[in-house]
Amino acid sequence: MKKIMKNLGPGFIAVLSGIELTNVFMYMLFGRLYGLIGVLLVTISIIPMIFVQEAITVPKILYGTTPSSYLLTHRRKTGVFYLVTIYFGSLLVLLVNAIIISVLLSNLFGGSWLPYLLLVVLFASLIPGNSRIGRSIEKILAGLSLFLLIYFLAFIISLFHSSIDRMLSYSTPSLLMIIALWGAASSPYSMLVQEDDDDLGDLRISLLVSIIISFSISGIASITDIQTNIIGALALTTQDSYYSYLVIIGLISTTILAISTIFVTVGRIISGSIKVLKARVSEISQVFYLVVAFMFILSCIIGYVGHSVLEELVIFGSAFIGVISTIAMYPLLIYYFDIYTASKNRIIGINLVGLLVTVLVLTLIILFSILF
Repeated sequence: MKKIMKNLGPGFIAVLSGIELTNVFMYMLFGRLYGLIGVLLVTISIIPMIFVQEAITVPKILYGTTPSSYLLTHRRKTGVFYLVTIYFGSLLVLLVNAIIISVLLSNLFGGSWLPYLLLVVLFASLIPGNSRIGRSIEKILAGLSLFLLIYFLAFIISLFHSSIDRMLSYSTPSLLMIIALWGAASSPYSMLVQEDDDDLGDLRISLLVSIIISFSISGIASITDIQTNIIGALALTTQDSYYSYLVIIGLISTTILAISTIFVTVGRIISGSIKVLKARVSEISQVFYLVVAFMFILSCIIGYVGHSVLEELVIFGSAFIGVISTIAMYPLLIYYFDIYTASKNRIIGINLVGLLVTVLVLTLIILFSILF
């Protein structure tokens, strides 16, 4: 067990913290609405993050440099712009997750849901990221998040007990929905957490796990009969089954891990610390107060706003996250180009082409969705 926990490095935490409620919501939505096309798009949406994460990790392994430290030293304005986009993208992820958690807890506890949400956020904000205890807690949460792999088991079981006709009767999503899907998959805060990683093996295994979980969630939604309220059905596939509690544990763990990671990420940006895990409590508390205020506003309006409206907010919020994440990739592209120009390393050159194509495709999708 100790060996397994030791191997859960920053790369693993960065990727698994990205599988939070926004992702599960969008993956289920795509599977339910678009069938096979939706499942394929969910799987493909992970590919851009592969190029992004490798663009961060490979130079760290070869030359000991990271995007934020390099850009702040050699291209100050670009570096500041890079951190600002990640900062606002991370806050938006936090607020979108707050909407989903609020609806879930409202379904479970009625009007008394707010104290439970405050406890979740408070626990996540108090994880001491700059200590051995904090890192151990994050590894435990990452390990518990692996319970989401039960979605894969549920998908296989569903294949034998459900007709795949529903999955094959697919439709085509709009460009806005594709951007929202990318926003859910991008997890901008993970770009800074990944800077602490120097193990490609750790990164690639975690990305494979992420692809399996994402594919399974959308696959289940494309086969089974999901109720209209997606937010209230995040654990739908495990209802009345013995493994439902394990999936709930996985969802709670990955959500707390995501919230904690966002807190230390924005704290790192505010404090200017080199390491994400060195963010000071004073900076983290500022974000905590913001989220608490947002949740109190939610508590006042959630009873008067239909769940369909909140789902629309999640979709549009995810789309904004997708736009911000794409913008954040431009400074990363500049950084990677500088590294390639200086090193002429073949591996970096191949990754640079992949990153460039990814940024161009995402930019074109965003422009077409705005213009047409």
